[in-house]
Amino acid sequence: MPKSLLLPLLVLACAGPPPEPADPAGDTGRDRFNGFIAADESFLILPIFGGDDSLGATDYYVVFRSPDDRWSEPVHLGDEVNSESRHEYSASLSPDGRFLFFMSSRPRHDGLGERLTAETLHRLAGEPENGNPDVYWIDASWIAGLRPEGF
Repeated sequence: MPKSLLLPLLVLACAGPPPEPADPAGDTGRDRFNGFIAADESFLILPIFGGDDSLGATDYYVVFRSPDDRWSEPVHLGDEVNSESRHEYSASLSPDGRFLFFMSSRPRHDGLGERLTAETLHRLAGEPENGNPDVYWIDASWIAGLRPEGF
């Protein structure tokens, strides 16, 4: 990128009001990060590390926003999205809000059922559910059903 374009981009990135702290998840878990807010700002999807009901180290939760600008307690998204994996983060919705995309390093559970050779290990390394991060997607319509009364 030419230097002449860099300065205007930096100025634009710094323009505007200063950020405000926001922690709708309160004291849930040890860490909260990479939150994704729905386009209509009605809910926030958060990966939370160390939640009491976590299936792994980090799980996805949804926090709903009420019409009077309060946030619900975090609601665990369950085992359709969460797994015993230590790494689940960076959720987002499709632009139309119909699909949830999320990263998980979930392991496979079907057993390998084959002799491990260099060739099979190489093949397995390129397949999903090998313990490395993969992107998954799921219909997001069920998220609305998790909304607590009053939110």
